[in-house]
Amino acid sequence: MAELHKHVLKELEKAELLLDQFPMIALNSGVTVCNFSSNHPYKFNTGETLPACTKETADRHKLTTIEDKTPRWKGHDSLHSSGYGEWEFEHYNLDENKPDWYDVELSMSIPTHTAKDLKILAEMDKLDIIMVPYPIQSILGENWRNDTDIYIIWCKSRTCRKIDPRDNSQGVYSNKFCQ
Repeated sequence: MAELHKHVLKELEKAELLLDQFPMIALNSGVTVCNFSSNHPYKFNTGETLPACTKETADRHKLTTIEDKTPRWKGHDSLHSSGYGEWEFEHYNLDENKPDWYDVELSMSIPTHTAKDLKILAEMDKLDIIMVPYPIQSILGENWRNDTDIYIIWCKSRTCRKIDPRDNSQGVYSNKFCQ
C-alpha cells in the first residue's frame, strides 16, 4: 500500500511540474484551460489571457514531420511528369535535377514524449481543456478510436475558435473550442 501511495504522489508531482511548462488559467466561467506548446498567448473575448509557453517548450513538442517531395516543371502536367524518363526530359529540354518546384506531401506524427505529457495533463481532474495546435488535434481526431491513450487525450484536447479567422487581434472565444 505504501508503494502505491508513493507512485500516486510521484505522478501528482510529475503533473504539477508539467503545469510549470504549460500555462493554465481558470476562466471566469470556471473552465480551466491549459496552453500546450503554443508560444503565443490566447486572448479570450472575455478579456482573459492564457499565457504563452516558452520557445523551448514549444520547440520540444514540435511534431515529427516527414516530407514526400514530387518534382514539378512549369508547363508540364503533373500526372504525366511523374512518369517522365530520360527521353522525355531530353525531348522537353528539362533538367531532371532542377525542377521548378516540389509538391510536398507532409506526414506528421506526435513524438512519444509529447504524447506522454499530453496524457498526464489529460488525466488531471483540475484541467478541463488542453489547447493544442491544429495539426496535433487533427492527428488525435484521426486516431482516437484506435488507441486508448489517444482517446484520453482527445477527450480534453481542443483548438481555439477565433472570433474572426482573418484577424488574430480580435482574439478567441472563451466558450467555443474546436475538436
